[in-house]
Amino acid sequence: METKLNLQRVTNLFKYELTLLKHPIILAAIGFALFITAICAMASLSDPTGIVSEKTLAGLYGVAFTLGFPIITSFSFHRVSTKGGAINYLSLPASREEKFLVTFLNTAVLFPLGLTLLFVIVEYTLMLVWSLFGGEIGVFMPIQLELGLDGIIPVFLSFVGVHSFFFFGSAIFRKYAFLKTCILGFTVIVVLSITGVLIAMAVGATLAGEGMSHSFHWDGSQINGVWQYISNGISLFIVLVLWIVSYLKFKRAEV
Repeated sequence: METKLNLQRVTNLFKYELTLLKHPIILAAIGFALFITAICAMASLSDPTGIVSEKTLAGLYGVAFTLGFPIITSFSFHRVSTKGGAINYLSLPASREEKFLVTFLNTAVLFPLGLTLLFVIVEYTLMLVWSLFGGEIGVFMPIQLELGLDGIIPVFLSFVGVHSFFFFGSAIFRKYAFLKTCILGFTVIVVLSITGVLIAMAVGATLAGEGMSHSFHWDGSQINGVWQYISNGISLFIVLVLWIVSYLKFKRAEV
């Protein structure tokens, strides 16, 4: 199998994935729609005028995205997590690069877009239903968020950071990838936090020993200008490393 990308084979892979996931996607979409409906119903009952605020729907979207995105991403390489699944998937007429690309696009692009589109469709459907009974729903549209460049960059870094980390977890953990990746993440956070505190204490003690009057504390406002660019650059570098390692791990996967 040639390693270069072929659009037809990539398209066939997408069709293959859709065929296998058609019923789970339909059930998940119905369940998600019913969940939104139930929350809106409870919210309207708590308001005498039957109004469901935009903040309620914004919170629903945030919870769905925050929980759904890492969970779905942690299943990226579930098709090669078992011997039988690996034989079936890796024997498909497509290169490893094409399989990796389809997996990447499914989780990093299609799931966020699909979740957002489904959410908007359900919103407007409920708005129509509510209006027939004299109620009102404040529609929330993600594109309405006025973040500006300073707000978009952190959101983008958080998005690719979460994806790359759980994508990496799916590549290295064959079973219970989501739980194991969460444990790994908590461990990394604890280790980095303890290390940061120890470094801060050591620097503070050094400054105090030198008789320097200095109030040493961590403050997000101190990281600005060039340091913010450095921090963003390091974050992107880590994201790229995790994606590359995930690709290499998948490419070398054996049955």
